Amino acid sequence: MDNTAKQNYNEAQVLQPEQPQQQPQIENNPKAAGAKVPLSLFERLAMVVGGLIVIGLMISLVSAKIAVGTAQRNLQSVNTAVSDLKTKNADLKQEIGTLNSSDRLQAFAKKHGLTFNEESVRNISK
Repeated sequence: MDNTAKQNYNEAQVLQPEQPQQQPQIENNPKAAGAKVPLSLFERLAMVVGGLIVIGLMISLVSAKIAVGTAQRNLQSVNTAVSDLKTKNADLKQEIGTLNSSDRLQAFAKKHGLTFNEESVRNISK
């Protein structure tokens, strides 16, 4: 090469700064990022069936809670009735014991002019 050509070549290199390699530009389309994909028929059907199942379970839960509340009220009323009957039975047993006492029987016999013969009395227990 000739000196002038060499010199021109060196000057051209000095004058032209190095250009970085250009990377391919990716365009960000805001519409594409926020675009909604329509639901398929299967997805719609699955959502409807799932919603119906959830509603059915909620209704059954509420009805079960109502049934449990009713059963608890019935149980409480039966327990109250049993308690009342036990109290009445205890009162009646006490009254029977009072009416069967030998002191009361002797007082009744004296009052009505009856005599009590110990030899003719038999005690029977259950």
